Amino acid sequence: MKVQEKINQLLQEINRFRYPEIIELSTWNITLEGQDNPWQAVKVPTHWGGYDQTIWWQKKVILPKKLGHQKIALRMDIPEGLVLINNQVYHGIDRNHQEIILPVNITPEFTIQIQAYSGRKQELNQCQFSELVFINSEAEKLYAWLEHLLAMSDDYLWIEKGLGNLADYISKHELNLSELSSQIFHSLQINLEPKITLKIHLIGHSHIDIIWLWTIKETRRKLARTFTTALNLIQEFPDFNFMQGQAQLYVYLQQDYPELYQQIQTQVKLKRWHIEGAVWVEPDGNLIGGESWVRQLIYGQKFFQEEFNINCQILWLPDTFGYQGNLPQLLKNAGVNYFFTTKLNWNDTGEFPLDSFWWEGIDGTQVLAHQPPVGLEGLISIKDLDKTGQQYQQKTIAPVVLQTFGYGDGGGGVTRQHLHIYELTQSLNLPFPHHISSPIQFFQELEKYGDNLPVWQGELYLEKHRGTYTTHSRVKQLHRQAERELFLSELLATLGWLNGNSYPEELLEQTWKLLLLQQFHDILPGTFISDAYMQILQDFTQILDNLLSIRKQIWQYLQTNPNLPYTWTIFNPIHTQDNTYLIFTMEEPDLALITNRISFKCNGQVVPHQLLDSTSPIPSLYPEHPPGSMQFLCAIPKLEACSFTEIQLEIINQPIVYETVKKYKINNKLNELENNHLKLTFDSQGNFTELWDKLLAKNILSPNQKGGEIKVFLDQPKQWEAWDIDADYATCPSPDLELISDPVVESGTLRYGMTFTYQVQNDNGLFCQIKKSIYLYQNSPFIEFFIDVDLTDNQYAPFVMKILFPLALSSEQATFDIPFGMIQRSTCNPVQFEVPALSWADLSTDDWGVSLLSRDKYGFNVTSNTLGLTLLRVAHYPHPIEPWHLTDIGVTDVGIHQFCCRLYPHLGTATTAKVVQQAQEFFYPPLVFPGSLRQINSQIIRFNAPNLVIACVKKTMDFDGIIVRIYEAYGEPVSAEIQPQFPVQEIWECDLLENRLDFIANHQLFTLDFTPFMLKNLLLIP
Repeated sequence: MKVQEKINQLLQEINRFRYPEIIELSTWNITLEGQDNPWQAVKVPTHWGGYDQTIWWQKKVILPKKLGHQKIALRMDIPEGLVLINNQVYHGIDRNHQEIILPVNITPEFTIQIQAYSGRKQELNQCQFSELVFINSEAEKLYAWLEHLLAMSDDYLWIEKGLGNLADYISKHELNLSELSSQIFHSLQINLEPKITLKIHLIGHSHIDIIWLWTIKETRRKLARTFTTALNLIQEFPDFNFMQGQAQLYVYLQQDYPELYQQIQTQVKLKRWHIEGAVWVEPDGNLIGGESWVRQLIYGQKFFQEEFNINCQILWLPDTFGYQGNLPQLLKNAGVNYFFTTKLNWNDTGEFPLDSFWWEGIDGTQVLAHQPPVGLEGLISIKDLDKTGQQYQQKTIAPVVLQTFGYGDGGGGVTRQHLHIYELTQSLNLPFPHHISSPIQFFQELEKYGDNLPVWQGELYLEKHRGTYTTHSRVKQLHRQAERELFLSELLATLGWLNGNSYPEELLEQTWKLLLLQQFHDILPGTFISDAYMQILQDFTQILDNLLSIRKQIWQYLQTNPNLPYTWTIFNPIHTQDNTYLIFTMEEPDLALITNRISFKCNGQVVPHQLLDSTSPIPSLYPEHPPGSMQFLCAIPKLEACSFTEIQLEIINQPIVYETVKKYKINNKLNELENNHLKLTFDSQGNFTELWDKLLAKNILSPNQKGGEIKVFLDQPKQWEAWDIDADYATCPSPDLELISDPVVESGTLRYGMTFTYQVQNDNGLFCQIKKSIYLYQNSPFIEFFIDVDLTDNQYAPFVMKILFPLALSSEQATFDIPFGMIQRSTCNPVQFEVPALSWADLSTDDWGVSLLSRDKYGFNVTSNTLGLTLLRVAHYPHPIEPWHLTDIGVTDVGIHQFCCRLYPHLGTATTAKVVQQAQEFFYPPLVFPGSLRQINSQIIRFNAPNLVIACVKKTMDFDGIIVRIYEAYGEPVSAEIQPQFPVQEIWECDLLENRLDFIANHQLFTLDFTPFMLKNLLLIP
């Protein structure tokens, strides 16, 4: 008889002792949750459920009266649910947790209830067994050990030999459970391989996606299932500890299961439950802005400090799709010294070369980082421990490594089997020493070897999931709008507070936290199921409604003469701007406006204006064109930094004629647009054939190439459709854009442009209309594009849509916008065929270059001579059961879309051309309020360094002060004179958490030194 057969026979023998007594629970009462349905009796085995159904199961149990101290368990195959004992939340149950140990103090009569969730599959679930079992602990443990060893024996010769020894022993002796465990160890120890110098820290954990293949409603229930399971394991196994982060999860638990929350607080004090992570949720690492990172850290750290008296030191982001290059500085500034991920194991091309390293940000700040070989859902198994030990790349210089264990994504966590096997592996004295630990214990030990560790500079780019920069265009657009509106609302609220208004701190905090939730790494990237979409849109609507109400209240407080006709107040929230073009709307215009007998005056000076046609594209930042209204475009020569400016419309006797240098020409052979800076020549399809820059005196387009061309690629990735763009997408079929109408021409005194309308369709169900409007403004050095896409009828075909600009230059490096700074990437790296940036990408030589600015798109493709922006990426929704290779029926982004981008040619590099300021002017256009402003102090702070940028102005959280967050934007050191514009008593530098660090001054003018990309937080106390 073979060894495996002998061990299987032994397992069958042990199994007879595992459950010395079994009570069948064959009959249950069930009912559908949330409806007034009667209970009905069912007999196991039975089918139940349906798509997205919650079924309550209930059973009254009467046990034998003499229980003693026997261990009793409920065994049942429910795919996912929560077990209650006598109406008290008790334990999670799922495919990996089918054996639920009942409380040791269980009474002979009790009621079991199960809140069972069917999942999102069309087929019915089948409950095959349901029983109570009395457990022989020794037999249970031995069964788990031998089952695991048998599963490992094909991969490890020493286990196979050891089991052979054990089989020989068993064949000569009667089965004695009390002696079998020592014989197992004896049979295996003699065959062990030599020890290696490495210590493995095991972390019990369950990764819980707030939204993914389920909705938030289900996540809130997953918490109870996973956390009750962990708490029960803590009680049963003295060596077991559990780790969980994400402040938002604990808020949900506090609201839904307060008693469970209190139990966790107790275990945190006992150091059996570890909290790390430092952030509100585990956010996307590529797409959120700098201030969003700050608030993730502020609200995460603040919550854990207030609720658990914990200052998190680790940013725990195991499942995020890449990490921006300025993150180390932000972490250090928030008291976070360590960084953990496992996602870089997912690279589709090259293996990430480091597991333990110093991660250095673009400013030079370093944090200790760890990326272990075994991914997020490791197991306590000889195989995973061996993989960790053998594949860990820094074991010769830092012989300490971390491995998580526990089922995750949808929760569940650690099992009793994991911990039985842990007892086995500990007793075997394996070649790779290991113990259950905590994340902070691991990093503190790793830090002892810090002098030996290599340094990784800049971003951590994930070579996968590049489609997440673009999937779900509407979600990303709303996110950028919310980030913008929060900056503006906090700035205006601070100005209002300085002038006597109340500060809407509570509503702003609620709004921030709701936005932070949308930044979760499966929400903002767009990798969620269709059932979750409406809740996400509702959350964004709530965010924007909150901010609109804040803005309205502040303006009502600041304004005077609200009914003054034809008067507006312009608020410029950023640096001083020249030649700003703004739109003003008259909802009920009179005859004088229609006949053009008007003028606009700004600070007493007449400014040029242009009546816009009602069909002109209006940026989404402005209100829609109301029926019967009129809109005027005005050129404002100068707006001071962070200032209010009044503009009035006056009716005059004669129209004003403005001198312009506009040249306009169109005929059947040649289409041209021209202003003071640029001259564009189009082909018959509305693409550039020449882009002449007058300052550079050259055509900046690559010869014989088309500029501004929109291309559609029928990309369908091999797997993870909602996540991925494959490297060969450009070789996929690319249907032509059919021009379906004559170009529409706008010719005015300030703006002139052309609109081209296309249709795209193919046999696979793709159908869309595209409207591309191209504009030049009289005195602006950029080209502006408004692109409307109607996907109302697209139901089937996934695709990628891009706009491309081939250029007459060649550069090995391109520059991209990231939070509080910029980075350079190689244009020759084929792995980075699609990369993320917040709002712009730049391709330059030392002499000249071109920037592509985007208001709400994040995905760029840049080669040595081409700038490309990904406009849309339509994909099927993830399949709720098997998203890696299957898809759901519906596609994302059905509906109408509008985007805006700019092409900005310039002298010199992105730094010398001050591209950051250009992007700010695009992203933060001045606000226009109706009416006049009363006399107020309208400025916060001034400084004399053009490479400094204000990232945030807000009131402090816990006392009366103002935070001004400033960063150096171009990688150039500077010493700046800074002057608050209101009376201050004290000025401090503080950290991101608003803890005071260094006293700066108690007077109005002071000097601060900034190193490249340095972020400083100034605390101004009035």
